[in-house]
Amino acid sequence: KIKKEASGRQARLAPAPRGLFLVYTINNCLKGSGMKVRFFNNPDEEYNLHDCLIGALASGMWDSFRCAVAFVKASGVSYLSGPLADFSEHSRAEIIAGIDMGGTSLEGLLLLLESLSDHGHLWIFHNESSSTFHPKMYVFKNETNAVVVVGSGNWTEGGLLNNYEAFMEVECALSDPDAQKFINEVDSCLDRWSDHKSDF
Repeated sequence: KIKKEASGRQARLAPAPRGLFLVYTINNCLKGSGMKVRFFNNPDEEYNLHDCLIGALASGMWDSFRCAVAFVKASGVSYLSGPLADFSEHSRAEIIAGIDMGGTSLEGLLLLLESLSDHGHLWIFHNESSSTFHPKMYVFKNETNAVVVVGSGNWTEGGLLNNYEAFMEVECALSDPDAQKFINEVDSCLDRWSDHKSDF
């Protein structure tokens, strides 16, 4: 939307709410389905990746948590270690952490291991080819619903809180065939990345 200044000499783009038009368009396309999309970003908004993950881990409504993240550092894991330990005492937690490009620290991996209780599992992903393991995907699921968050934030302090990052959060009602198909594709991707026999 173009907004003309009072002087009449310049035209300037009036700022639109970040991500809202895209989310509106996607949600219109998904109308009638069992999926709803939300956009959020760090560090400008009150709701960020830290709040999203902590809130979901502590909510008590999810049976499983799976994620694939490129970089893990103690600066980020320290925020999540308590809620993750509590969650994995009673629910399944599976984390695939990359170590390519030197972006993950040993301290971060050790703290992550310490944070996983009885139902927690950690896979380390390293690709010896020229391709870098670089996803940031977080999935919470129970028998009837799921939430998938995909964006740019790693498990570092910057990725969770301080960096400029952007995310799409997709809420899914698993009674809907399209939503179930979407979750099956997400699970299939995570299954491949956590299969030591996969050829990457």
